[in-house]
Amino acid sequence: MYNGYAMANLLQEQRTQNKTVASALVDTLVELGVDSIFGYPGASVLSIYNELSKTNAVKHYLVRHEQAAVHAAEGYARASGKTGVVLVTSGPGFTNTITGIANAHADSTPLVILAGDVANTGTDGKIFQKVDIVSLTKSCAKKTFVLAKDKNIFELIKQAFKEAETGVKGPVVVVLPRNILETEFISDKKQCFPETEFKNSDISASITEFQKLLASAQNPLLLIGGGCIDAATEIE
Repeated sequence: MYNGYAMANLLQEQRTQNKTVASALVDTLVELGVDSIFGYPGASVLSIYNELSKTNAVKHYLVRHEQAAVHAAEGYARASGKTGVVLVTSGPGFTNTITGIANAHADSTPLVILAGDVANTGTDGKIFQKVDIVSLTKSCAKKTFVLAKDKNIFELIKQAFKEAETGVKGPVVVVLPRNILETEFISDKKQCFPETEFKNSDISASITEFQKLLASAQNPLLLIGGGCIDAATEIE
């Protein structure tokens, strides 16, 4: 017979063995402190919704249209100071988000859009609910990540949040093929993403000139965008 510790270890081992990529994704969201997700379900992301139903740590807000999910996440991000999270399915489920993503990009609002996609089987030609998400987001998202079989979902999601929250904030899209979400998760602690480097050009001369103009102005007016929401001290 198993004692208490042995049974706990056995159950933990079984959970790890039975963990899917979708389950690992939800675990990562919880680890990152995500408490709210705005979305609309569909076949490609049912595995994620199934895992969300097993946790009380994340509340899902069901919308009636995917564009509304992005706008709601924008409001959440502005009110909470955290990154808004959106969950939508493939095809029209994603294309409906474009207006909201473009708005978040213009306003420098940090969002992570979890976009379900059809199985990446390598089949060419027209596939039901298949759209080129990467091409669609080139002009309206800060960056788009694509989950592949050789990528660790933990690191991918963490990198997406880091990208959304650092530098000039903005919306980041994560493409999640259905067949990968539903496969067994195999942890690979050795796999990681390199640190993102942000290079700033030398603008000291421009800053000095701006300071002179500002000091000599009689009625200066500064129009500050949403991207400076956390920079009040620096602006003062």
